[in-house]
Amino acid sequence: MKRQWQLLSPAGVLASAALLGMAGLAHAAGQDDLAAIPDWRSAELGFEIEWAGERLDAIAVSPDGLYLAMTAQGQLDIFGMELGEHRHRLLGHPAANMDMSLPVSALTFSPDGRMLATTSWSQGLSPEASLMLWDMATGEARLALAGGQGCHDAAFTSDATALWAACGVGVQRYSLEDGDVTSSLGDRPVEAIALHPEGEILASVAANVGPDPEASQRLVLWGLSEQGASQLNVLEVGASVTDLAFTADGRHLIAQGQGDGQSESPGQVTVWDWQRAAIVHRHGLLDSAPIAISSDGTILAGGFRDGLMLALDGTPLEHGILIRQQGGADALAFGPSGEALVWAGKPPTFPTPVVRLWRATSPPLEAAPSGQRVDADYQLIELPEVDATGDPVAFAREHYGVREPNDITEEAVTLRMLPDGNSEVTLFLDGLKDDSVRALRFRLHFTPAGEGRWQLGEVGRQQRCWRGDTDPDEWNKGLCP
Repeated sequence: MKRQWQLLSPAGVLASAALLGMAGLAHAAGQDDLAAIPDWRSAELGFEIEWAGERLDAIAVSPDGLYLAMTAQGQLDIFGMELGEHRHRLLGHPAANMDMSLPVSALTFSPDGRMLATTSWSQGLSPEASLMLWDMATGEARLALAGGQGCHDAAFTSDATALWAACGVGVQRYSLEDGDVTSSLGDRPVEAIALHPEGEILASVAANVGPDPEASQRLVLWGLSEQGASQLNVLEVGASVTDLAFTADGRHLIAQGQGDGQSESPGQVTVWDWQRAAIVHRHGLLDSAPIAISSDGTILAGGFRDGLMLALDGTPLEHGILIRQQGGADALAFGPSGEALVWAGKPPTFPTPVVRLWRATSPPLEAAPSGQRVDADYQLIELPEVDATGDPVAFAREHYGVREPNDITEEAVTLRMLPDGNSEVTLFLDGLKDDSVRALRFRLHFTPAGEGRWQLGEVGRQQRCWRGDTDPDEWNKGLCP
């Protein structure tokens, strides 16, 4: 049975632009999905690859978790995801009548990970083939398509028999059997596309060229069928968009681009309930590097104002990735299970860019005495005499957060649903105005109390010290000297 898509205008929608606390996180991922979110607090470095040059342009991980594709200044390489070993150097996109390779504009793996599609677009120069299809087992080219049109983006169909690509003017559907164009849509150059998981909806955004610059601020939704493509709706973002992606469940469309001028952020990510034509979340970015989306669509990674990793609703996720030592990322990509994150960039003290694979760890819980639920490396403290709360995040901020806001102390709160149905909130305070304690971290354990409320069961505390025998970055539960 063919699915009927219902698109509603914003006037018929009750939607919040910022869903906060427990309700927001549950809306973003679903209660069952939250229990499966990897624990990044003890992230471990898997491998590191040095890259010659100034920066990397893009990276991508294959859905089967076997391959890592990387590109910079036209160079295109494939590495193994297990050990970081070099597999192939692909020929890339040679310029027509010139001895040079043109930059790669997009890397897209097929759903089974066996093929890689790459696109190339360069102002003033034309590639011999703007759309290439590569065999991952051999590193050889399977198809060379689109001539010198220039292509910005591509997306495989779920059965990997066809490829949608934004080449020249509009978007075309290429058969991977013979390379023929079997369908097309649109009448202007397109910057980015996203194909819905069920294959019947395609989202596109125009390139910021031509007489109508505001076209790059509008997301166009197309219905796809055997008879062709038809425009379903247009979503107004209010700022130019450069990247698009549907979440794995198809519920949300994620758009990345420039800031909308209403905040100090140079970039932004908008999360759309596309069927209701409503923005449900908006997140500020500190840079223009493409973000990464976990395969299940529950976690975003990027240069966000609120941290490296966010739940879909913007709740920061606590992690152990050494951001201060790495600096900002030029490119990011999640592994297929969501338990690996590839970071590419140039740390401040390094002569060349590096690519690092970080893996989430899930150590077994230690047996705690007397039914203790908070980790054993936290010091249990006395509970406040309070009733159950409907918002554990707000509760943590009220009782353990910054008492007097100032320009030095930083506060961050993360929320995690546990497999047993309970919840855990971690509140972090750094840069304390104290000559002994540098930072505090509180972990609060809540149990369901019925009717959407949560009862605090235990609170643990750790601290970092300005001085003493421990490393300044080490958390401990003893008193600071």
